[in-house]
Amino acid sequence: MRRLSIAVMLLALPIAASADWDIGIESVAPLGDFEDVAGGGGGLYVQRLHPLNDNLLLSSYLGAISYGGIKALGVEIQWYGYPITIGGAYYLNGVDQPGLFIKANAGLLYKIGTVEFSGDKEEFTDTGYVISPGIGWNFGSANVTADYNLGNDSWTWFAVKVAYRFGM
Repeated sequence: MRRLSIAVMLLALPIAASADWDIGIESVAPLGDFEDVAGGGGGLYVQRLHPLNDNLLLSSYLGAISYGGIKALGVEIQWYGYPITIGGAYYLNGVDQPGLFIKANAGLLYKIGTVEFSGDKEEFTDTGYVISPGIGWNFGSANVTADYNLGNDSWTWFAVKVAYRFGM
């Protein structure tokens, strides 16, 4: 219940009537040590946006990611990540104009891992941090973003995101 309360507070952070929403999908590829135990996958996310000035948006982000499982020697491992972050994006041409933007978010990463062996299933959970710098292109009502995500315990992944923006 505490985690749900934190998620609701982060999404409600920019309360102003001019705030808008991104709803999107992402394709993820684990990197480094995380690549040894997880495969590529995908997820969904929602992002609440609030313009601070002509070039800067404040954001709160909630995502759900399923990484591809791996099987070896009768053991199957599956990973799930739920990032909850806040951050901002700087739009070089302005928030309302098509063009390049750079972004950075930081926050919590709720992690779930399942291990199955001979019909027995174990689940492990952990909460850590995640930092997500990225670059993207705004098309107006849609945008594409590439993020490098760095979390604790070697949870590192690259994500390509596509979102539809409501309201701007």
